[in-house]
Amino acid sequence: MVPETQYARSGAVSIAYQVLGDGPTDLVFVPGFVSNLELGWDWPPLAAFYGALASFARLILFDKRGTGLSDRVKEMPTLKERMEDIRAVMDAAGCERAAVVGVSEGAPLSIAFAVSSPERVLSLVLYAPLARATRAPDYPWAEPAEWWEQVVERFERSWGSPEYMRADVAWRAPSAAADEMFGRWWASYRRLGASPGAAADLARMNARIDVRELLPRVSVPTLVLARAGDRVVAVEHARFVAERIPGASYLELPGEDHLPFVGDATAIVRAIATALSAPAEDVDVEREIAAYVSDEPPEEEAVSVLTAGELEVLRWVARGYSNAEIATALYVAESTVRKHLQNAYRKLGVPSRTGAVAKLWPSQRPVRRSTGG
Repeated sequence: MVPETQYARSGAVSIAYQVLGDGPTDLVFVPGFVSNLELGWDWPPLAAFYGALASFARLILFDKRGTGLSDRVKEMPTLKERMEDIRAVMDAAGCERAAVVGVSEGAPLSIAFAVSSPERVLSLVLYAPLARATRAPDYPWAEPAEWWEQVVERFERSWGSPEYMRADVAWRAPSAAADEMFGRWWASYRRLGASPGAAADLARMNARIDVRELLPRVSVPTLVLARAGDRVVAVEHARFVAERIPGASYLELPGEDHLPFVGDATAIVRAIATALSAPAEDVDVEREIAAYVSDEPPEEEAVSVLTAGELEVLRWVARGYSNAEIATALYVAESTVRKHLQNAYRKLGVPSRTGAVAKLWPSQRPVRRSTGG
């Protein structure tokens, strides 16, 4: 069951959040650049990643202001406003103190929050952290200012386009670059996570990141994680952060993927579990993926009669989505979804959505999504 999306009020802005799991430790997950809480559950490896974290903690997820299901904003938020958003989500979720996991762009925000509110933070886990985003003489591994200007221009011009998304997947998740299903889902996830203008504004904001002076002031137990071949955030960033946070542990894992749920996600989740003093040996993201119907290969005989479009629509049906929601996610007309379903029913010899899903995935039950309330 997809967790219910709720809203925390932070000043004049509503921040979307979800809570799942009942472990002994609260874990606040601060996402990277762009996220969408509900669409995240439509990709089995990401759903399994969240499920694995929730197997040993009470997991609190949220979309940062201006992204996903949270309120859009007219101006770039300040660091203080973004820290207040974390505090508001924790308060709304009934969380006094939590371990905080910051991913990529979410890591400097997590560092700032831990320094400003150490009483709310049990420990930090920083994955692929940025201490500074723009190159400086004493920080040569960051991208130059001209690179950030090009990113802003590219987002404004081609955010969400097939060409941009192919390049984005190859950069952020090279091990999944040949997976067409992942590419289509990632394109929807990005488009529904931010508009072109919002993405450009976020890039402008990220170019200003510089939390180097805060690193020696972190006073909570900290684990810094990185993948050695990360193409998005060079491993030198993580090494710099680990060297300057007092008492920090550092773990460098093999791999090129920047997205933590792509590649060997089990190693990352086990490292987080160990940092929280939770049993890590039973954590297995691949095993979690098997619980999601959309990852199970459909029956070959049934799928052989379907077009790619018909099969893709039925995968969304199996996840519990309505025709209107499928049309939004796939950027097609609702009439196109209905036509694909009608053709699929005829070819499969079934009268309904339930029958079609049962014919394709006989050993699984469709996911039923929570609609909140």
